[in-house]
Amino acid sequence: MPELCEVQIMTENLESWCLGQTLSKMTSNDSKFEDLPFSLMQTSPVDRVWRRAKYSVVEAGAYAMILHYRMTGQIAQISADSRFVRLKFSVGDRTIGFVDPRRFGTIDIVPKLDVSDWFENKNLGQEIWPVHHTGKWWKSQMHNIRSPLKVALLRQDRIVGIGNILASE
Repeated sequence: MPELCEVQIMTENLESWCLGQTLSKMTSNDSKFEDLPFSLMQTSPVDRVWRRAKYSVVEAGAYAMILHYRMTGQIAQISADSRFVRLKFSVGDRTIGFVDPRRFGTIDIVPKLDVSDWFENKNLGQEIWPVHHTGKWWKSQMHNIRSPLKVALLRQDRIVGIGNILASE
């Protein structure tokens, strides 16, 4: 799974590529995405791109596309012959792809008004970055945990964004 810093970079890239632009020619090469209403995202310019936990959120008009990269997913500028592209779309003269060789990544399109509830249902904990947290804050997040520290750090219901590599370090 991409670590939090990688998801942040992909989100920042999406923002620089898409903000103010209209997503066009959205096509899926994956049967898992066939029923997603991509046409809803193609009618308005992108007005916000942000990250929550290890999700990237692209908001355009009344809808939001929520990307979760899972083990091998990534967002990248692609050429026509790129491999493992599950979704591609155009933004100006760029072609952007959701590249995911193992096909674990997910995409959801939800009304913008429902994004908070969507994340609430994921039962995600507090963000660890970019805010600096004190030892007192970490103690409050980790109190009453009886598991090994690495296992506790990987629990996304307490603290989000810590992956296997960061927890190991």
